[in-house]
Amino acid sequence: MSVSTLKSLLREHGRDPLFAVYLLFVATVSLAIPPLFSVRGIAVQVADLFLVVAFVLWTYRWIRRTTSLAPDRLMWATGVYVLVLAFSLALAPSPSLGRALKLGAYALFLCLPLLSERILTNSARLRLAVHAWLFGVAVTVSIGTLGYVGFYVDREHLGQALVCSLYGGVPSGPYPRLCAPFRYPNLLSNYLATALPLLLACGPKLWGRWSTIVFGVLGAWVAVFTLGAGAGAVAIGGAIALVGANRLSARPSRGLNALIIASTVLFSSALTVASLAS
Repeated sequence: MSVSTLKSLLREHGRDPLFAVYLLFVATVSLAIPPLFSVRGIAVQVADLFLVVAFVLWTYRWIRRTTSLAPDRLMWATGVYVLVLAFSLALAPSPSLGRALKLGAYALFLCLPLLSERILTNSARLRLAVHAWLFGVAVTVSIGTLGYVGFYVDREHLGQALVCSLYGGVPSGPYPRLCAPFRYPNLLSNYLATALPLLLACGPKLWGRWSTIVFGVLGAWVAVFTLGAGAGAVAIGGAIALVGANRLSARPSRGLNALIIASTVLFSSALTVASLAS
């Protein structure tokens, strides 16, 4: 997609406050450090505020009857699940406000697919949302790469700020363990396990082939140095995206698919053995 087309879509759809806030949430969901503030021990990041504002705006529109609720099976299933959790919390031996706040935050993310379905009502909005997500991926990968470089170039300052010294069973040694912009390495690897396959699937058409290759390679490197099991999920998700793209191409190659699958199996097996050995 050209820059002019992107600007045109933003001018057309970005005037909607609800959609604009939703795009901000999608773009900043990975920016967990530093947290803005904490409530009852719960760290609040900037994306959390955007998500709350998005739900408030949509609720206001529903009250004003400018949008419809349109219940479906997903909504009923989500509602029943949240009610069961709330009932369990109410019957807990020591219910607390902190636990109720955690349940409320969890419920917002459970309802996120419902909100997304009601905001992304056409292909143009979906395309802009993917752009916002890929922008967040680029920022996340850039911060992770900066942390890796900082570990060797400026370990006491930049490296210390962007690298997790110890969390979980794998400590940092003469190599960095990356976590920024998240607080924990496994959160970063889990994010990349979703982000990089989407980058490989949508990046070539939206951002161009070379931008996709650069951020894809850097993202895979960052995922490896989270030293988490999620790096294997990154490889599997990336393989699925690449195989799918090959099958949809004008000249699909069975040999290339076999090579991708074999490489993924070997890489995931090596990570598994390394994790067990540590």
